[in-house]
Amino acid sequence: MSETIALSTPAALALICVGLLASGVATTMIRLSAGRALSAPVRLLPVALYFMPVPTIHKARRALLDAASIAVALVAYAWLGWAAIPLTFAFAATAGACHTDIRTMRLPHQLTRINAASAVVFAFMASSNITHAFVAVGFGLAFAAFFLALGLITNGGIGMGDVYLAVGAGIIAATFGGWTGVFVALWAICVGGIVLVIAFRVKKKGVRFPLGPAIGAAEFVTPIVALTVTVPGFALSAHAAQPVLEALVRS
Repeated sequence: MSETIALSTPAALALICVGLLASGVATTMIRLSAGRALSAPVRLLPVALYFMPVPTIHKARRALLDAASIAVALVAYAWLGWAAIPLTFAFAATAGACHTDIRTMRLPHQLTRINAASAVVFAFMASSNITHAFVAVGFGLAFAAFFLALGLITNGGIGMGDVYLAVGAGIIAATFGGWTGVFVALWAICVGGIVLVIAFRVKKKGVRFPLGPAIGAAEFVTPIVALTVTVPGFALSAHAAQPVLEALVRS
């Protein structure tokens, strides 16, 4: 992909709706109120939550997720075309899952499965050929199998939520960079894990901390690396992304 895809007004409006919908889908799986949870339709409908009697902090979190999802959709479209749609859903689901993991030490399986399914769709839409897509999915499953093995070795130290989240992270990483992308994602998880250990003040064996945010961070890091750094083996390199960066600077 050597040229930036022009963003027409209809496409921009459609992508904004995609971002809001992806954010809404993620929000339906998160309990937003300390009291009774709001109904799923209210949480799903774009901006409906802003007019409901819920604490301001919950509205602020939804606004942040809405803005981030829209930004992902718009930027990814210029780079990847309509493959931006499943990528946006994957990122929104990951953000919601990681938020929940930090607060409750649990990753919602509904969100991790949405992330994995969206990653598979993204691989087939973004890859240059079907073989590359199948290879990316295979890498993602191998990536998840690695975390499953770690969970068995550590006697449940890594839960199935982490394994499901690793499927999507691995597929997206492999779609962007093959085995090199997976290697970058693994390093990102290691760094993220160290940060989480420090943040949660884990000083002795047996103290739990959420691993989901580290895996989720890897899902974000791989595209950023592909955008900014020329890495041998990356299927979507900085050379392809350079026009996008120039267009963002001009705007």
